[in-house]
Amino acid sequence: MRAYLTVQEGPAQGEIVTAEQGLMLRVGRQANADLTIADDRALSGLHFALLCDNSNCRIRDLNSRNGTFVNGIRVNLVELHDRDIIRAGNSEFQVRFDGEINTTVVDPLMYPEMQKLRQRDAANGATAMPFASAQPVDPRAIESTGDIGSNLEELARRLNADQEASSAKTSETIDATRSDSVRIHRLNVTFEDASGKRHIWLSPGQTVIVGRNQMADVTVVGDGSISGIHFGLDCESKRCRLRDLQSQNGTRLNDLQVPYATIYTGDTFIAGQTTFHVSIDGGTDAPDATLRTWVFEDL
Repeated sequence: MRAYLTVQEGPAQGEIVTAEQGLMLRVGRQANADLTIADDRALSGLHFALLCDNSNCRIRDLNSRNGTFVNGIRVNLVELHDRDIIRAGNSEFQVRFDGEINTTVVDPLMYPEMQKLRQRDAANGATAMPFASAQPVDPRAIESTGDIGSNLEELARRLNADQEASSAKTSETIDATRSDSVRIHRLNVTFEDASGKRHIWLSPGQTVIVGRNQMADVTVVGDGSISGIHFGLDCESKRCRLRDLQSQNGTRLNDLQVPYATIYTGDTFIAGQTTFHVSIDGGTDAPDATLRTWVFEDL
């Protein structure tokens, strides 16, 4: 998911900036903003930020003095939609998206088992075989008993074909049932910070950002070595993933620093000085360590 932010009104009118997936885009008056509008005195130094993942894009107000407005409504944190209008200070922005947003559970790209089921249904419909049926025979029309044998052989071939087709469908049904049995229901990540023991719960289709500052969905308290936006977690029906978001000190999964990887029950990862423990309700068991892919796994 990529978002394009166009300045429609204000001192920077006409400028266009891009919010890339997994990266934070900050807008404000200060020089360290990703889009700096120094001449808009109504903007705060860092006024608002955009953060996009693979299925949606969110805007968060960064404790600005005059507030951030989406379609005329003051917001703190909200998901954006194509062509939304953002107002901050004396500037107005429009957001456009490259790629689909708010992917639903029937999207075959996010849920590959749906695609498999569709392909299987199409194949069954194209190759479905008619059931064999017995036809009445007039004994007077039979010239020899050899004709009866040939008819019986043809009928047997058809019955065998039907039996094989039925067995194949039964096998496919069993495979589908097994596939459903490994479907992920919920991800639970536990950790302790200065406020005590805490849990992060995710269902398939959800994403959460963890870090030290107010841009994060989950703020870790009391760990100064965690970056403001440190890592992200996202879940699909078949896997959950951990992604480092260009943190200063990196993210270590099972003692190995990784940019992103699929996580499994029993995994532990460290961000800053905080240890996070993974438990997944459903899903597959972790492969052997030698089969785990850390760096080149598809996002």
